[in-house]
Amino acid sequence: MNNGPRVSSDHRRIRAAVTQDEQRFDQATTVLTSRDRLATTLMNALPAEGLAPGFHGQLIPIVFGAGIALNVPASAGTTTELHSHETDGFHQILNGTMRVSVPDQDLEVDLGPGDWVCIPAGVRYRLEVGPEGCEWYYIHGIPPGPPGPPR
Repeated sequence: MNNGPRVSSDHRRIRAAVTQDEQRFDQATTVLTSRDRLATTLMNALPAEGLAPGFHGQLIPIVFGAGIALNVPASAGTTTELHSHETDGFHQILNGTMRVSVPDQDLEVDLGPGDWVCIPAGVRYRLEVGPEGCEWYYIHGIPPGPPGPPR
């Protein structure tokens, strides 16, 4: 089972949003902060797609090389099913708590603000949001393709 963001299509969505005339943004030359009206406008136009029920997110309107980043808030008690992704994922807790369970590795850990977890592609895991809810920063990479010619 594979839930969550589709990195390649999210790259396209971000690039399309930041090049529209009314919200043009050149990442190579312009500093953008989370407090800029343009950042808020772009994030509101880029809701995360494919998240489990109860999870809500907005794409951060920056393309990170071969990856995407999301800010994901979730309500207390929200859980995902056991699932995996086709890409590596990095989750850093901003506030609240979240339990990460990886049954195939006999791992269950509670994370809080400042904690993080890196989950390799293909590893099945489950998330359970703590009693006060949780918000985290989430980075996913582009899935590997066939090897190209040597450089």
